[in-house]
Amino acid sequence: TVFMKYKIINRGPNTLTDAYVSQWSDPDLGGFVDDLVGCDTVLSVGYVYNATNNDEQYGAQTPCVGYDFLQGPSVSGGTVTLGLASFNKYPNGGGPADSSESYNYMKGLNGDGTPLINEVSGLPTPFNVSGDPVSNVGWLDSSPSDKRLMLSSGPFTMAAGDSQEVVVGIVVAQGTSRLASIALMKCFDAAVQAAYDANFNLASPPNSPVVTITPRDGEVFIRWDTGSENYSQPPYVWAGYNVYQGASIAGPWTRVATYDREDGITTVLDVECDPDSPVPLQKVKAFGTDAGVRYSIELSDDKVRGGPLNSGSTYYYTVTAYAVGLGEFQQVLESPFAPIAVVPQTPPAGVDQSTTGVTVVAHTQEATAPPGTSFSNDVVTVTVLDPAAMLDASYQVGFKPDGAGTVWYVVRTQGTQVDTVINNWKNVALNENYPVVDGIQVKISSFPAGELIGVSYQTTGAQPIDGVDVGLRFFNGGADYAFDLFGSSIPSRSTTTHNCELRFTGASPGQYAYRYLRTLDGTGARVYQIQDY
Repeated sequence: TVFMKYKIINRGPNTLTDAYVSQWSDPDLGGFVDDLVGCDTVLSVGYVYNATNNDEQYGAQTPCVGYDFLQGPSVSGGTVTLGLASFNKYPNGGGPADSSESYNYMKGLNGDGTPLINEVSGLPTPFNVSGDPVSNVGWLDSSPSDKRLMLSSGPFTMAAGDSQEVVVGIVVAQGTSRLASIALMKCFDAAVQAAYDANFNLASPPNSPVVTITPRDGEVFIRWDTGSENYSQPPYVWAGYNVYQGASIAGPWTRVATYDREDGITTVLDVECDPDSPVPLQKVKAFGTDAGVRYSIELSDDKVRGGPLNSGSTYYYTVTAYAVGLGEFQQVLESPFAPIAVVPQTPPAGVDQSTTGVTVVAHTQEATAPPGTSFSNDVVTVTVLDPAAMLDASYQVGFKPDGAGTVWYVVRTQGTQVDTVINNWKNVALNENYPVVDGIQVKISSFPAGELIGVSYQTTGAQPIDGVDVGLRFFNGGADYAFDLFGSSIPSRSTTTHNCELRFTGASPGQYAYRYLRTLDGTGARVYQIQDY
């Protein structure tokens, strides 16, 4: 796009009334004898395009050039900016013969002052050839030649000494055909107008996260940091991460996963200016599912070619962050791709990653709750996700106030070096929204005092028992409040529960542990049939 700003000053002593300003052009698009012109009254753009896909200079891929009043003259004390008032055309050798005819053309009339008639509707119009060549609808230019075009804006009044500033954008687009070029130009023009209206103060996408990839035998472990979430570009808000695998270091890229905030913003469409398409396309640019944010993924299959990841082969991955501004011209802003090449392989000789682990050595809290507060039950769990990244260090979890709430942090001590590696973290929901630091993931889940927080068992040689996953919160999906499974007079998440222990001694006069089969009755209702003990 070429931007042109005209400053018009009335240096004379007289007030000018019913004034117009025009952008005129003799475009000569490639071979100039086969040019057609048109206008889009919604975009305030006039344009030139080729009559065929066989231009003297450009061949089959003839561009389209548009002329747009990005800022027309202002009226009503500068509070109203005028758009396209008329569009006119004429061939070389035609057109206005004097100033009166020029003024009639500016007003959207014929040179003699008679109304311009739409050849399709039969109605008067100030807009010559205002149809859509892409869809072949409306009044179209049907006489290729060496064309001149003029788009005008007005009327406005200029007193002596008054000035007007008018800005025109010349937008060039080259698609794969003459009609695709028109669609591409209009798509570009809408973006240019949005940028101009924002005074070119355009929001930037989030920074790309810092990504680390650990190769393993037949798989890779990808983790990334939280730095991109320190994003502030209103009205855009940080939304999530995309994980991609590339066919090469330069792509093309296949999206592997999306992890987004649970904020009600899921899939988001944007107009894509596609050089191959005769119309701008609405395409999905954000693939969120409200699944929640996470910071690592383990992959063992090839998302580009299919099959497993092969040790000794090179693969390419990247992780991006994206922001969403609903209602903006471009609703999705994604960070740049920063590809990383990785070769799955076995650990170096002598490295036994199965010996790594985490030991929790202490858990302390204040004996009494601070005034005006009550204790909750906070459960800390630590999981090794990337043994190759672990350090020989100690870590301490702590809590601190954050306004009316509480946040938690993790401090790492390695020799004499002390660093805060997680800070001001709020999540206690026991999902995957916990960062991975030094190959380990620290999770804190918080429950009101008295609420059930876990079910577990210990065994001393007898066959162990295990939970059956029916979608509950504890014991591998097999335990929770009875209310959440088949109803109960004790409400779900009640805080009046008590710790209890069931013992099955197995010896006389031991207790019986009854075994039930979960099934359905004839009506499809869930029932439990006793089997034995």
